Amino acid sequence: MKKRVFAFLIVFLLALSVLQIRAPIALGYTYDVTLNALRPSSGQKGDYVTINFSGSVYNVTAGAPVSYKSVSVTAYCFTTTVNTTVQTNGSGYFSGSISGTLDSTGSVEAYYSGYSDSQTFHVTSALSVSLSASSPDAVTNQPVTFTASASGGSGTKTYSWTGLGSGSANGSSATGKWSSSGNKTVTVTVTDSSGSASANI
Repeated sequence: MKKRVFAFLIVFLLALSVLQIRAPIALGYTYDVTLNALRPSSGQKGDYVTINFSGSVYNVTAGAPVSYKSVSVTAYCFTTTVNTTVQTNGSGYFSGSISGTLDSTGSVEAYYSGYSDSQTFHVTSALSVSLSASSPDAVTNQPVTFTASASGGSGTKTYSWTGLGSGSANGSSATGKWSSSGNKTVTVTVTDSSGSASANI
């Protein structure tokens, strides 16, 4: 009986040693992926742009940069998702560019071995303005109110008016008044950081 137990233990230990050899413990790594600010970081819908990017990958577990490895960069701000691959240098840094036709605000993401970082690319629609009047006909020396409605573009908008006669303007609203009869044309121009747009009535 003792011999059988001893033989069983020998077989068990041998089997255990084989399993340990065939299934070593995997070492997991934690990475710090950094994507720097995009250049440019915004654009107008429908424009074809090239976005320049840069960043780095660092092996936190090993305490060393990730050198000469491929990093996947994906842009979600274009009409279709665009992906490119770049390689880190000896110091773990990478850079490159990605191009496409802008569709809507979305992220640009750098990915390596399950870890990622992203930056937002802002997409604006083209600046436009419409103009309406409180009355299609004006009476001499009687005020007519005009309202401008702007959309798209980016940043703070300013309004410039012409053709109001002796009237006045305040931002997107204006009052026209004329002492003589005849056809009158009122024009408003709106300007922001993306450019300018005009409308008349």
